Amino acid sequence: MTEVFDFSNHQIIDILVKGPNGKDYVLREASGDTVAKFNNARARCAKYQDGGLAGVEGLGDLEPMLVSMCMFEDKGDGTPDPHKPIKGNLLRAWPGPIVKALFDKAAEISELDSDKDLSSLRKQRDAIDKQIKQIEEDQAKNAPRSSETGLNLPGNEE
Repeated sequence: MTEVFDFSNHQIIDILVKGPNGKDYVLREASGDTVAKFNNARARCAKYQDGGLAGVEGLGDLEPMLVSMCMFEDKGDGTPDPHKPIKGNLLRAWPGPIVKALFDKAAEISELDSDKDLSSLRKQRDAIDKQIKQIEEDQAKNAPRSSETGLNLPGNEE
């Protein structure tokens, strides 16, 4: 039997957004083109040298970029006007927490693997490094000293 992917009932996700400027917008699930452009931009942020990651540039541009490609002016009936996407400079004028919330929602409804971006991976690495350091410190504090073992080790003679 042949496997069939049936997307004939797929409903594009649209979310009405009340902007901080009082206007209505629609945040729409990313198109395939938007996903490709976003992933390419995300990949360009990583700078490699000598076979390893040497740095990251431009991560801050990713949030307004994705939102501007997924958000449109509302036609007045809760549907996006595809001819009126939101400009990045408008988004950059909005408070950061608003843009972050819109980015997170756009990534979620578009099923982008946003938690695997470099910033998130660095945060995870830092948290793991802290856990390792704490465990090592605890082990060093709790390690028995040779005099506590009761064994006759060299230098532990009475």
